[in-house]
Amino acid sequence: FPYTTLFRSGDVSYGLYLFAFPIQQTLVWFKPNIGPWLLFAASFCITFIVAWCSWHALEKPALNLKGRLSGRWARQTIRS
Repeated sequence: FPYTTLFRSGDVSYGLYLFAFPIQQTLVWFKPNIGPWLLFAASFCITFIVAWCSWHALEKPALNLKGRLSGRWARQTIRS
């Protein structure tokens, strides 16, 4: 059940990888005495939201352009 819900929300795996460390470090900077479990819970929630937004606002639209731009580039290369 949880995996299918995450799968339907988009591919957030790269965003989780990319944003986890900076978000963890920012939380530790603002609250140096934060415990490891609270750090994990807070950073995971924030990172998931940021990764989800990144997927829907940047990554997915960029991947949709990939097919269009590569096809156009291939046609221009053939003509040259």
